Amino acid sequence: MRRAYVIAADGGFSRDEVSPRDGAPMDDAEQRRIDAGSSIDLKWLRNCVVVAEELHFGRAATRLHMTQPPLSRAIKQLESDLGAVLLRRSSTGVTLTPAGTALYDEARTLLEQAEQVRARVAAAPGDATITIGTLEDSAAQAGTRLAAAYRERPSPACTPASAKPT
Repeated sequence: MRRAYVIAADGGFSRDEVSPRDGAPMDDAEQRRIDAGSSIDLKWLRNCVVVAEELHFGRAATRLHMTQPPLSRAIKQLESDLGAVLLRRSSTGVTLTPAGTALYDEARTLLEQAEQVRARVAAAPGDATITIGTLEDSAAQAGTRLAAAYRERPSPACTPASAKPT
């Protein structure tokens, strides 16, 4: 999608979304079609990567802990959204099309980046909870010492909690 800037006679200007097909301003239907296809679920990419690695829907479905029909539907939906055939299906297995190979390479990179994001967010400092269990007869003494030691650290606040055995 491109943007066109139109300069009016009074010196002002407006911005219009322009069709990637012919450069003409997009109508609402074309904009909805582009918007609807502009987001790709990471789960769909993961499914596609596993099918590409296994080159077999049945084995890929087993690896993904799902059955084959929903996996096949998900891949067909991804192909429809992208407007490209990603896999050639046959009775002996699956082969990647050039578009499928391109998607496989990009999808692996995106999935690795998504995992890095998860790891960074999980490692970021923030509120943390530590639960420590002790026997009832030593709970008061051990809990007091642990809370005191934890409070000496300059990091997150410590709020001791008591629990009754169930």
